[in-house]
Amino acid sequence: MEEKQKLAQAKKAEQEAYDRKMNEEIANYNPFGRGGAGAPMKDQTGNVVGRLQCDFCLKYISVSRDECDHCLDSRP
Repeated sequence: MEEKQKLAQAKKAEQEAYDRKMNEEIANYNPFGRGGAGAPMKDQTGNVVGRLQCDFCLKYISVSRDECDHCLDSRP
């Protein structure tokens, strides 16, 4: 008889722990995932507006976009 009660208590404790875990997961659930940067900016013709300077130029050269050889490919 005691074994049955212990087994029932163990099952009940296990079920309560499972329910607690599920309730916590439900409370923390975000259907949209992590936040992002949003939609890209576009000009009037529909082209994506890129960065004004590339990372290399900003970090190492400190020149304007018009003087940058690395940014030539990304110019409109």
